[in-house]
Amino acid sequence: MGNEQSSENERKKRDANIQAALQKSLEKQRQLYEQKCQEMLKTQAETLRKEQLASTSGRTAPGTSRDGQNNLYPNLKATTTREQQPTVTSISSSYQRYNVAQNNVLTPNVPIAPSVNEPQRVIPSAPPMTLNQTNKVTRVQNASGLGSELNCPGCGNQFGLDIYQCVGGHSSCKDCKINSGICGVSNCRRTITTVRNRTLEMYMDNLMNATKKMTVKEHKPMVNQTYGQLNRLKCPNHQDGCSLHFTSNAMGSHLKECPFNEMACPLLALFGRCSWRGKFKQLDSHFADCHPEHRQAQVDTEMSIVNTTDYKKIFHLVLMGTYNFFIHLKIDSNAKMMYLAAQLVGTAVSASKWQYEFHIYNKAQPKRKFQYSDVCTSNAISIDDIYFKKQCAAIPIAYINTFLNHNCLNYKFFLKKQIRM
Repeated sequence: MGNEQSSENERKKRDANIQAALQKSLEKQRQLYEQKCQEMLKTQAETLRKEQLASTSGRTAPGTSRDGQNNLYPNLKATTTREQQPTVTSISSSYQRYNVAQNNVLTPNVPIAPSVNEPQRVIPSAPPMTLNQTNKVTRVQNASGLGSELNCPGCGNQFGLDIYQCVGGHSSCKDCKINSGICGVSNCRRTITTVRNRTLEMYMDNLMNATKKMTVKEHKPMVNQTYGQLNRLKCPNHQDGCSLHFTSNAMGSHLKECPFNEMACPLLALFGRCSWRGKFKQLDSHFADCHPEHRQAQVDTEMSIVNTTDYKKIFHLVLMGTYNFFIHLKIDSNAKMMYLAAQLVGTAVSASKWQYEFHIYNKAQPKRKFQYSDVCTSNAISIDDIYFKKQCAAIPIAYINTFLNHNCLNYKFFLKKQIRM
């Protein structure tokens, strides 16, 4: 009886040591991740401060008057804090276009053309663009007569389709709202609210569509020998490596999912922390430098999750040759479900050629295992939509807990290309 009690105490002590080691490893990874994020934010803030000091010593920033008002749309009046009453909303990877109130019709004004010598304020977040890319951007801006008025005053990058306003009515991009939350106009520096600049968003959407059409027209059509008279066009990203050709009708759909487009760091949509943008060829080096904890997973390698009762998201970037895969795991404590999915950085057609498989098991019960296999989806599809539609592994937490071994869940994943006869 005494030996059994001693053996039980030793087992509990060993389990406690394992648990403490796991917790210590996770805490170390978390601290390393937060330290990297703080260093990036500190570097960006210091660069922005130096540029603002340089701009205030000369003339006023483009798109603003000396009293800090936005000259891009002079008819838009600044709204007070009481009128706006901003509310804190959760960050979502999707957005709504043309969401304009019926009783508030806004008409976009013609933007003021910038000075030829007006400096471009850009904070690089990736290696510099190639010569051909730089010429392409300059050509589009000169042809449309537009310039730095369409750039965010905070980071200097061109506005996207999500544009927010500060208390003083100045516009800011989504990245500046997430990262700093402070207006980039030097003599304003007020809080960026959740109020959207719908007029400018509609104008940017129309401009981007016109830019795509202009870029497509610059490429000479290539006659496809298989279909005779059917003309096909090169992808606008062919200089970056895209070798696909499409008809003019299909080009728009391809550009929405072309893997050679400039992309944001996937951790921005998942955790709202990283503001990096670049090409997918630079993605691996970015994760190796800034997010090494998300590059440790490999195919057919045992991974573990501690405590399946708390809400958590897990992300892995996995490389197989020239292919990049996103491995997603989510534990939803409210819905009491666990989701597992894999995405290919590429088109839907390329993703359909790959299959992923998950294994969940308890090492103490080697003959019992849960397996799930499915076809990969493109990274152009929101992972939240995949979870919502359950187009992936969706497992009840109650069933998952039957595989726990000392409050630790072990799993593996596999990726393989499908062979079609």
